[in-house]
Amino acid sequence: MKIVENSTGKVEEMDLTLDKMLLYIRGGTVFARKDVARRSSSAMKYDPFTIVIAMNPDGEARGYLYIDDGDSYDYQSELAFARIELSAKLNDQDKVLALKLDVTGHSSLLPDNILYANRIVLINPSESKELPVELYFGKSKKYEFKL
Repeated sequence: MKIVENSTGKVEEMDLTLDKMLLYIRGGTVFARKDVARRSSSAMKYDPFTIVIAMNPDGEARGYLYIDDGDSYDYQSELAFARIELSAKLNDQDKVLALKLDVTGHSSLLPDNILYANRIVLINPSESKELPVELYFGKSKKYEFKL
């Protein structure tokens, strides 16, 4: 299969299997994922998140994380959910990543010590990095990380 990498225009040929697949991420997006494989979503309820940040050419990215109790339909009837806006800005000159969390909705669903991220994957046009972090989703907050 021929693959075209848009950022460089380089064409590569790769064999894709179930163990090796492609994922295209638009620059300027942030998303959270859980990396530990479990048998069910309820078993991974309190597993840590990994935050993936794909910078745009201006060194900015934004995304949202939706959280509800995972058990009931209260998100419909009582609007019992929280929405977290994750916005990132990279200062390439100072090598500092600023990450802002803005929590709206039912923040009671986000206890300070339960929902957290233990890693940031930063995808930048010039390089990619993994940062070990300890970041909690309980309140709106600003973080800065030295790269």
